[in-house]
Amino acid sequence: MQSHEKEEQEMRRQSEYNLTVIAALLLMLSALFDPFVSFGIAVMFLVSLTVYKLLISRHKRSR
Repeated sequence: MQSHEKEEQEMRRQSEYNLTVIAALLLMLSALFDPFVSFGIAVMFLVSLTVYKLLISRHKRSR
């Protein structure tokens, strides 16, 4: 059971890393065209990451 939890945690960490890289690339690309769009993407990403982390922590506590 422990190894399954470790695998799940590693997959979650890898997913967060991939999302962060994609968001960073979007921010850099959008900053070339419009800084306000870049700001909007940054805020949207931070809010969605916060919601994701809250949902994951609630899911862990309910187990």
